[in-house]
Amino acid sequence: GNQVVALSIERLGRASDNWRSWPAEWQPLFGASDLLLDLTPQEAAALKERLIETTEEFRAHRTDRPAPEGTRTVAVQFQTFLHEEPPR
Repeated sequence: GNQVVALSIERLGRASDNWRSWPAEWQPLFGASDLLLDLTPQEAAALKERLIETTEEFRAHRTDRPAPEGTRTVAVQFQTFLHEEPPR
């Protein structure tokens, strides 16, 4: 729970601070978004599943052979949770 959140925040913060020093071809990769969607529980479950399936497609094709030249480890983060307004 909280340890995963802290690690995600740390990774994103480090990338936000350092992306301009990445090799030029990797700099456009940096991106972060924060979307609020109005979903039913079923839609939220489907979205979560599709995100997992998409990332698994990229992971699966790397397990049976060495990584190609130029491969780097890329952090992919996504969270799904009910949005709560901050207390006033």
